Amino acid sequence: MAARRTQRSGCGDRSEPSSLIIGRITRPHGIRGEVRVEIHTGDPERFFLLEEVIVSPTAAPVSSCAPERSRSGVAAAAQPAGGEPQSGGPGPTGARAAKGDTAPAGVTEARAVQVERVRLHQGVAILKLAGCDSRNDAETLRGHWLQVPIEQAIPLEEDEYYLFQLVGLEVRTAEGEVLGELAEVLQTGANDVFVVRGPAGELLLRDIPQVIQEIDLEAGRMLVQLAPGLRDG
Repeated sequence: MAARRTQRSGCGDRSEPSSLIIGRITRPHGIRGEVRVEIHTGDPERFFLLEEVIVSPTAAPVSSCAPERSRSGVAAAAQPAGGEPQSGGPGPTGARAAKGDTAPAGVTEARAVQVERVRLHQGVAILKLAGCDSRNDAETLRGHWLQVPIEQAIPLEEDEYYLFQLVGLEVRTAEGEVLGELAEVLQTGANDVFVVRGPAGELLLRDIPQVIQEIDLEAGRMLVQLAPGLRDG
């Protein structure tokens, strides 16, 4: 039986982060201030919608920041509350410039920075940020995180939700045995793995329909079917 997925609006009183990680600057690209960005969002095309982005030398604690990835696939392109695509947006080749701060070399605290250009290349995003005009400037941003406010998160379809919403769920079997709390989501490139910690120790559960039976964010629980032999030994 496939897992029942609850949309984001059904998370009840569960807290959510104030911002979402969408990427991490890995190194300079070329000599004109561009940077290569490791993508941490389920929809790489969302980079084309950026007018500005929060650049931070460190990732915020999980309580205030989380990766922007949805569980059931790639989310739809970001849209404002009215449902219409953002006006004046870029074409497929890059993002338009916007009013905002520049990023002088050596950003030392999180700040919103204007995005001048965006392109996707071989699985990474290549960005030109305002105030970053040389390879030396770009080098000072190596390892910095790119974030967006939670209000700018990609809207989810009815059968999608963000992985951060799962952390803290009570995990129990269909027979009612409480296994513990979902403590972490490991992204392996194939199936995600849910790390459950409880009185009996730690369990690693693959995010597949045969194991994850039901997710109810409003009730704060996940029902699972343990694979035979999972707890042996």
